[in-house]
Amino acid sequence: MLLVSLNLSAQNYIVIIDAGHGGKDPGNLASSKTLLDEKHINLDIALRVGELISQNIDNVKVIYTRESDKFVSLDDRAYIANKNNADFFISIHSDSNNSSTINGCRVHIHNGSLGESKNLASTICLNMKEIAGRKNLGVQDSWQRGGHYFVLKNTAMPAVLVECGFMTNETEEIFLNSEKGKKLIAQAIYKGFDEFLYAMKVKTEKVVSNSNQFSQISDKYKVQISASTEAISFSRFKGLGMKVEEVFFEDGVFKYKYFVAAGSSFSEAKKIRNKLISKGFSDAFIVEN
Repeated sequence: MLLVSLNLSAQNYIVIIDAGHGGKDPGNLASSKTLLDEKHINLDIALRVGELISQNIDNVKVIYTRESDKFVSLDDRAYIANKNNADFFISIHSDSNNSSTINGCRVHIHNGSLGESKNLASTICLNMKEIAGRKNLGVQDSWQRGGHYFVLKNTAMPAVLVECGFMTNETEEIFLNSEKGKKLIAQAIYKGFDEFLYAMKVKTEKVVSNSNQFSQISDKYKVQISASTEAISFSRFKGLGMKVEEVFFEDGVFKYKYFVAAGSSFSEAKKIRNKLISKGFSDAFIVEN
């Protein structure tokens, strides 16, 4: 694919993806030898989130606090973010509780008055429910939880800490360990970040040159309206009043992608894209055949 940027904002942004724990600090321990300690789950999900951002958002650079099973101090995590003048910080963790029945996703921020952090946390929570099927436990700030989280307090940018699920819940621990679970959670965090950027109007859009042999749309331009790991029911697109084409991609995270024809001129394609956005497909983007 040839990616051609169409800037809403020429500025580039940096996001820090922080995989919690690591090395000598395992985080929450697995309930059995066949399952992973928290540090490994966090890293797997973090790398997936970073990859999705790098593949799909043109003007955001990803920096990891760790890319392997190594120990990184809390001071160093905050230092990495601040030294690189990062614009956003996403820390990924897996939770625990004295009660084995507690389950779900909670996203932490430092201060509820920090609007951007709260908005990012909220969009991640919603997508964790919609995409990953996690119970939404909401957004919690330092006052609500009765204490500070070091990396949230000491990073100078919108920052969130995502608790992806509870390892102390048997069903959720198995989900966190599964390939499907880690993939869906990563997709949910990515989608939350993506929607947050779009709301801020700082996302660089992409016009993609695509010669996929399976596409039946003959128009010069088409608009991708959705992508999924599994086939989507066409009833989802019933209210569009447009013919939707499903294209299967063997490689990649999102194997099923959905397009509508968008005419022969870019201006016409933009009008169709804007119409699709108004109908709820906020991530729609233009593809050039």
